[in-house]
Amino acid sequence: MTSIVSSRVTNKTHYARLGHATQNLLPRFLQEVLFRYENPLHIYSTCKGNYQLYKYFLKSADWTKINEAVTTASFRNFDVPLIYTILRNVHNTTLMPTRKWDNKIDPLPHKTNTGDDLERCRRTRNKIIHRGNTEVSDQELKNYFDEFRGIAGRLQVICNKKNNEFVTEFEDLRTCCMDEETERKYLEDIEEWRQRSLEYEDQISQLKEHLA
Repeated sequence: MTSIVSSRVTNKTHYARLGHATQNLLPRFLQEVLFRYENPLHIYSTCKGNYQLYKYFLKSADWTKINEAVTTASFRNFDVPLIYTILRNVHNTTLMPTRKWDNKIDPLPHKTNTGDDLERCRRTRNKIIHRGNTEVSDQELKNYFDEFRGIAGRLQVICNKKNNEFVTEFEDLRTCCMDEETERKYLEDIEEWRQRSLEYEDQISQLKEHLA
């Protein structure tokens, strides 16, 4: 994709942009955050050694990705839910959001520690994938990308990125020209991720009831 402003941008194209942001850019940036806390070569033993992760919260597909991380020395296949789950359980206290985990209220705009941004990434991703309505207005797109820009700016500092690297990727996605085939692919991907997420959240809900 090139950074050329399209003269015929539809609301559904906006939704495709949001899908790409939450399922490609955010995971890639969070993978680098995870790398600041964990060595991929040791991630299997770390997760296996955490009782909650090993016993309850990691699925078979997650363990496959974890084994791949050890083999490839990379977190490149880790998505937002998996990164969030690992960091939350392994670094529960260090990365505690300002309002703690699972607060009913979203992180306030002026609360900007890494745990707050982890919560923002998870919640924003879920809102976009589960919103149902594929029509995203210009104002909604602006609001989402303003938040993405803030998150990217803070994460790139943590990851020692130069030249505004993370922020620039969001800005390019916001204005790039997107052809019909690319848009259709992103929309199909969002639906697939939504179905997977529903299955995952159902499993987590059942586990939380079991642990209560």
